[in-house]
Amino acid sequence: MIDGAEVIERAPALAPRNPTGGYLFYDSTKPLPASAFRTDIHVIGMPATAICNATYDVPRERTLFKNILVLGALSELMGIEAGVIEKLFAEQYKGKERLLDSNVRALHAGREFARDHLGDALGLLAAVPFIVMLAGEQLVERVSAPP
Repeated sequence: MIDGAEVIERAPALAPRNPTGGYLFYDSTKPLPASAFRTDIHVIGMPATAICNATYDVPRERTLFKNILVLGALSELMGIEAGVIEKLFAEQYKGKERLLDSNVRALHAGREFARDHLGDALGLLAAVPFIVMLAGEQLVERVSAPP
């Protein structure tokens, strides 16, 4: 995840990859004005830094779990079940339950934020089919219902 200053700095370099449309999910702890973003994309802000600062006391944890928090929010928005990601975490942190518990906690905090504040911000729950690659060859597919 990139912060607001990087969004403005890198936006011209990102434009050729996706000339029209798309999504930008950014850390809105320090909100940016609408004029900082291209008008043809959906901008979704989540105050990830503020949430991590309120949730974790250790500075290193605040940094490490920010990405997991965002993963939780995006998984909720895309309709990916938490259990799928928890299973991957369990494989990754086998024998390291302390790390597993901390990552699951951050995952659910992100999912809760998305449920409470973002709704269907991506517009994907009723949109076209899509596939998300989670890890290696593990794929999760979510196909929308017909209109």
